[in-house]
Amino acid sequence: MEKAVKDVRISTRVTQSFKDRFAEKAKEIGLNEAKVLTALAEKFLSGEIVVNADEVSRVERLETELQLIKRRLEQIEEARKGELVASATI
Repeated sequence: MEKAVKDVRISTRVTQSFKDRFAEKAKEIGLNEAKVLTALAEKFLSGEIVVNADEVSRVERLETELQLIKRRLEQIEEARKGELVASATI
């Protein structure tokens, strides 16, 4: 009797923006996210895709920086709105 092969899950953490972009791109080509990830993983295992660790960490640093810049910009915009409201009431 053959033993059933059990599927397991591989997970990672990404930003919501990254996930949204990934889901949209997968949808554009008519696949779900799991199928795209599985296809990419198969190419990685076969050596068709090579990942450079230095590039990955650089991208992560840039994504973190970008998020900080976006938050700071939002804070500045909120402060400016407050200044505009205050000056309009004077």
